[in-house]
Amino acid sequence: MLLMNVLPAVKIVAGMEKELAFVRARVGNIAPEEHISVMALSYMGPFGAKGTTFADICNYAEVKNVVAEYDLPPNTAFSEETLIRLNPDLLVIPSWKYDNEQDPSKMREEILQNRAYQSVNAVKNKRVVQLRDTYLYSTTHYIVYAIRDLAEAAYPEKFN
Repeated sequence: MLLMNVLPAVKIVAGMEKELAFVRARVGNIAPEEHISVMALSYMGPFGAKGTTFADICNYAEVKNVVAEYDLPPNTAFSEETLIRLNPDLLVIPSWKYDNEQDPSKMREEILQNRAYQSVNAVKNKRVVQLRDTYLYSTTHYIVYAIRDLAEAAYPEKFN
């Protein structure tokens, strides 16, 4: 009886390991100095401080999480000037529209049109992307899909 309960878990872990191997095969050989820098934004500001789930996602996706490197405490707001100074190559924004005021498509356009952000690499190169929030905020086995999605957004040429 115990074995029957363990088999689904073994399959889940095997699926996670397979997904992580898929990502590693594509981005695992990228030198740290060549890692794309990333900042994730929620409707309340940046997230991904050192020690958070998003910081772990970044590590597995072989990207540099500028919020963790800046060593911000969790849930700390910071100014537009800080975003400009951190200058991420890729901005990750929400994909979920949960009310009529906070629309991810509008958020993307506001970021791209913000005159203050025109020197930010992610804005200059129009690399403001939505990753599936269902994976990005997951603390289950589905987190491996957030890792894959982030790696693919950062290094699309490695996934063709």
